[in-house]
Amino acid sequence: MIKIDTALGNWEMAWQTVLDAAGTQPLPRQYSPTIFTSPVIAVGAAAAAPYWQNQAIGYVNQEIETELIGLGFARSSGKKVVFSNELTIINFPFDANYRLSVDLFARLATTVTLSIYEYTGDIT
Repeated sequence: MIKIDTALGNWEMAWQTVLDAAGTQPLPRQYSPTIFTSPVIAVGAAAAAPYWQNQAIGYVNQEIETELIGLGFARSSGKKVVFSNELTIINFPFDANYRLSVDLFARLATTVTLSIYEYTGDIT
């Protein structure tokens, strides 16, 4: 178990994007342009369509950069569910530099605003 101080000053906006999942085709996997260093992040997702309020809408994954056989990033086993209109604090299993991949469920028929905050405080 870890302990964090959830004060506002211990969080930094790391990535925010609007994903258009309003079409009839599944949205391709999205990758954060940000490299994260803290294993603790907070994920906020806001769906425009009222139907998706407080519903699971997809996953975020920890993708760790490796030099194994030239494959680049490897997805960890830390797949976490994202809920619409809720803030979720995630503690990923590996303390390594990583990026995020985002998989929204197919055919959400709405736009989703995704906000990722990185924890910058002490972890004990």
